[in-house]
Amino acid sequence: MKSRYSESCRPHPALSEKGEIPANLGAHYFGPGRCEFLVWAPRAKRVQLRLGGWVTPRRRLVPLVTDGSGYHWTVLSGVEPGTEYLFRLNGGLEGAGP
Repeated sequence: MKSRYSESCRPHPALSEKGEIPANLGAHYFGPGRCEFLVWAPRAKRVQLRLGGWVTPRRRLVPLVTDGSGYHWTVLSGVEPGTEYLFRLNGGLEGAGP
């Protein structure tokens, strides 16, 4: 069974050899329920995505992958525009995306 999120550690596709900063930090909706989440957190050893807001009974944590460049990301299915999310750094501090 295929995972619903990416598990590879290759460079993010938006990063070029020139080291350009990706323009799509935060949530980027691809269509039919697919969404990418990308955050710049160079000092974080572990970044998770928390889906669901404070009043949402069903919340879930999704680990993000990194290539060591400071960017952490995942692509999920079943996520629609308007879904509330936060990034959790190193298992503690949470913050909204850009």
